[in-house]
Amino acid sequence: MEFVSLDDVLNSMADCVTVSPRVDADEAAELKFSKVAATFHEVLHNFPDLRPKWMERHKETGRYLQNDAVCDEGMKMLIHMAGWYQRESTLRAETHRAEQRYIDHRLAFLRAMPSLDDHEKEELSVLQHREIPKKIAVGPGRDIHSGQYRMDKFFRRWQIGFDRTALVAFLNQYGINHTLGGGSGSEKKPTTVTGGDTYNLREASFNAWLEESKVDITVLKVKTIFEQMAQTNGELWKINLNSFRTEFWGRYADTHGIKKKAGRPSNK
Repeated sequence: MEFVSLDDVLNSMADCVTVSPRVDADEAAELKFSKVAATFHEVLHNFPDLRPKWMERHKETGRYLQNDAVCDEGMKMLIHMAGWYQRESTLRAETHRAEQRYIDHRLAFLRAMPSLDDHEKEELSVLQHREIPKKIAVGPGRDIHSGQYRMDKFFRRWQIGFDRTALVAFLNQYGINHTLGGGSGSEKKPTTVTGGDTYNLREASFNAWLEESKVDITVLKVKTIFEQMAQTNGELWKINLNSFRTEFWGRYADTHGIKKKAGRPSNK
């Protein structure tokens, strides 16, 4: 297994998101990561039986092991990130309004004074012509947990994640762009699809093909079935015919009670 952290996953997805060039760098990052976190959370939540298992760095051995017990923690981190742009937008708007209230209050105070000294006259002139920038710096009183990650989860983003191969197959299955390689995104990295998680993805892909094609698989050769599946999703089915027979077809036929092997039609 090759571990890929939650942080690396989200960065790879965010690299594939484009935003308006009129948006500054900070706001662009908020938009990108909020979008990909919401998307990733959605598919992980809606397809619990097909998603790859979560992994975690073991405290003692330093090795990355499958541990679905961290699923809730990871999902909460995704939910938090999905709200990043909205939180920052709200905070910027509130800061903008607070600045405007201060100016209005100060102007009213100065105008109500019977007389002004030179310093107050200069302040009045400045405030009367002052335009508050659309985006202003947020003060130091902000919640330290309001950013991309909660501060108490800042280091966890590198400690939990997934097996790269199973994750790439999952993302590709649902058309989610990324740069982890394996058939999607800008960087192509060869992957070998193996493992129980991938069998579930292949089973779902196979059933979808059956539903769409309405074919009677009992009269098809295994080789023909294999070729058909390779055309539906080349990355997910990147295995040879022998592996297809041993890793998928035998198990699928047993599970679904297909008694007569494909490729051996009845003699008439």
